[in-house]
Amino acid sequence: MAVQRKPRGTGQRLVPLAVVFLADFPTTRSGKLDQSSLPAPDLTAGAKEFREARTPAEKAIVSLVAQALGRERISLSDNLFALGADSILAARMVSRARIGHGLTIALTDVFDSDDLADLASRAVVSDTPPVSTERRRRPRPARIPLSQAQTRLWFINRMSPAEATYNMSGALRLTHAVDTAVLRRAALDVLDRHEILRTVFPAVNGEPEQRILDTASAGAVLDSEPVRISTEGRREASAAEPLEAAIAAIADVGFDLAEEIPFRCRLITGDPRGDVVVLVLHHIAADGHSLRPLLRDLMTAYESRRAGESPEFTPLPLQYADIAVERAEVLGTPEQPSPALVDGLEFWRAELDGAPDLLQLPTDRPRPRVMSSAGAHLDVTLDAELSADLRRLATTLAVTPFAVFSPRLPSRWAGSPRWTT
Repeated sequence: MAVQRKPRGTGQRLVPLAVVFLADFPTTRSGKLDQSSLPAPDLTAGAKEFREARTPAEKAIVSLVAQALGRERISLSDNLFALGADSILAARMVSRARIGHGLTIALTDVFDSDDLADLASRAVVSDTPPVSTERRRRPRPARIPLSQAQTRLWFINRMSPAEATYNMSGALRLTHAVDTAVLRRAALDVLDRHEILRTVFPAVNGEPEQRILDTASAGAVLDSEPVRISTEGRREASAAEPLEAAIAAIADVGFDLAEEIPFRCRLITGDPRGDVVVLVLHHIAADGHSLRPLLRDLMTAYESRRAGESPEFTPLPLQYADIAVERAEVLGTPEQPSPALVDGLEFWRAELDGAPDLLQLPTDRPRPRVMSSAGAHLDVTLDAELSADLRRLATTLAVTPFAVFSPRLPSRWAGSPRWTT
């Protein structure tokens, strides 16, 4: 089998970095691909020579990538997505390049560039000086507000606290038997470092607020009892099923944000391949890029405590509560809105004028009275011509193919030219 490099502009990110031949694909109990059992590809064969950043644009891009991915050594020969980036990180990097370094980069160039050197050559230096992104910690009020994004998630959670729709989970397998007492102490270190993980969100006079617990109080409600599984008597093909079920049982339990901290850390033992640490966060406290640094902090604390030492973390300049306070000061309140908030509200009132209140999709079941996350996955294959058209349209609009594809189907199914999400 041969893999040929596609010409520039035809989807460089879709070219595989390596090909691994398998006799059969490993599957889970439900018949889906078991990604954890796939062999790791050998990426060293095509390794390129390290290239140092020299120009200001190259240095800025390398610095942004290193900061975003938590890496110390980045080469101009590296491809952003081969390093582990995704579309969300790419969009953030474009924004930070413009604000902090005065570089204008098209998002489509991030996707289409061969490597970071190619991306730097496409960057345009702005005539206006970069804006300082340094933030200062403001005095905290007695009542700490939620950010706008947190308020939306809090409202959804109040309607159905048991739902795990906005849970985010990650699992890490360790090759040695885990000391549960040391792991618990490391989890407390992480709670101490990140205030948002030990925050509850009660309503006071109908309005939510952030209430930050001390580490001891948060740790007292942190369930650290190990989960024991057994694979005895199971065939190799089904040996992973108890672990999958145990992870799901931990990750699929919702958080009552008014009373529970949005953080869960449990240990699963009994798997012959090693103990597994499972972290679960609610989206009100984290986003898709939070799991990696959080796991890194946990393992740093664990190794330090295992050696009988306290972890040495770099102090955090800001906590999320500081960001929420800053946003509240910038936007104001519904009673005293800032000009920025007034302009934003007027913009969206105009944009959403005439939009349907409810998109009537032809579902095969009636809409339930209480929202749930129940659903199913449906795989659909698009032919090469349609896929190419979607990518061309996305390039023209400077968006991702998902942003083009996702609104069109619901609009067509509902028979409405407009819909909101």
